[in-house]
Amino acid sequence: MDRLKATETKVTRIGINGETPTASSTPAAPNRVLDASSNAMHGKRGCMSWEPPLTLRYVDVEARPGYASCKAHEYVDRPEVLRAKVKLLADLIRGSEQCVAYTGAGISTSAGIADYATQGDGVFPLLLSPMLAKPTPAHRILASLHAEGHLKHWIQQNHDGLPQKAGYPQHALNEIHGAWYDPSNPVVPMDGGLRPDLFKSLLLWEKKADLCIAIGTSLAGMNADRVVRSVSERATSGEGLGSVIISLQQTPLDELSALRIFGKIDDVMEMLAEELSITQSSVPTWDGVVGGDCGNGNEGCEEDMFMIPYNSSGNKMSPGNENNCLDLREGQQVRITSGFYSGDVGVVVGKQLEGHYKIRFMHPIKNKGWLAPKVHVLGCWMLVEAMHGLLDTFPIVTIAGVGDKGPDDTGEAIMFKAEPIQNKNQIGDLLSDMLKSREAASSGGGNVGNEREADCKSD
Repeated sequence: MDRLKATETKVTRIGINGETPTASSTPAAPNRVLDASSNAMHGKRGCMSWEPPLTLRYVDVEARPGYASCKAHEYVDRPEVLRAKVKLLADLIRGSEQCVAYTGAGISTSAGIADYATQGDGVFPLLLSPMLAKPTPAHRILASLHAEGHLKHWIQQNHDGLPQKAGYPQHALNEIHGAWYDPSNPVVPMDGGLRPDLFKSLLLWEKKADLCIAIGTSLAGMNADRVVRSVSERATSGEGLGSVIISLQQTPLDELSALRIFGKIDDVMEMLAEELSITQSSVPTWDGVVGGDCGNGNEGCEEDMFMIPYNSSGNKMSPGNENNCLDLREGQQVRITSGFYSGDVGVVVGKQLEGHYKIRFMHPIKNKGWLAPKVHVLGCWMLVEAMHGLLDTFPIVTIAGVGDKGPDDTGEAIMFKAEPIQNKNQIGDLLSDMLKSREAASSGGGNVGNEREADCKSD
């Protein structure tokens, strides 16, 4: 087979039904089928007689340059093989007691959010903003799998909020690489550390899961990939069901998988929903979430005010304590309670098009001596779950006006004063306090949770 030079990128569409491949100025004779071991093509539980996947796109470059990734070629299972694999996947899900989903950027590309691993002429829907993306059929079916009791936990590498937009509950989701809709969970940079509490949860489910369904991830060496590897290795020794990998591209962990499915994610998940006789979740709307309409002690509240059972540190209070008021009216000051930005103060500036709250925070720049503004978004689904006490912690609290008080978990009065900064000394004190809070929030994790991850695109 002719090979391209290292500096060339060759993209050739292969005709599955014999049609002529796309013309190219560089001659090429790519394989029409995947040339790999049976385990790598079908998984350890796959059938040896299954035909190999067909080449959909030939892209002779690395999917994730600089990582332990494979070539960016894309493959699809033949229709009859795909149907057999989906039936096997359904059986594995039925037999699982602790099923976990582990998703990468590939699950969101059909929603219009680009990824790193798709090379060549990948086509994505156009969006005014990635934050306006709508959940895909795959997101909605995973939400339905949870609602039906099949899926116990979802580890999400992406930051896009599409699981929650599909109706998946925040409290059963680990946004391990950061989130666009949680001010306390900023996106983790490539050389950044994972949030200690989220990493602890990841380790818990790494041990707990008996089946891990990896969807749309290149599994190219991220720390969080350990979940897929560990579940796969335990199954090799007879413990649990193993891993299922669903994507178009090969991954370094294909040989370890119990089942390997090559196909478009939405197509595979829609076939799975049919096999399990479940329907896609309905997509909630959030522009009508107001304090007075959500129950649980909110009757009589003004719009954008919410009574939640969380104290001044963002921790859930024990039963019997009076709920605190979270005031998200425009102009109100709030404080981040945990995470990298713990202690930083912001002002509610309104809502974005989907109804989620926009808050402009002032973040201290280390060793610079000044504050930099950044707008964060608080997802309304967090308010709905907080009002019912479903979250372990809440990311922000209201900074009450002078004289306003609220009980903490012990019932003692807590007071925060919203006063303007009068001089440079106050600015220095504010910076010092914010940086101390930030260091305290990030301590204890060390480098154990270090993760290589991108800012806006995921795996």
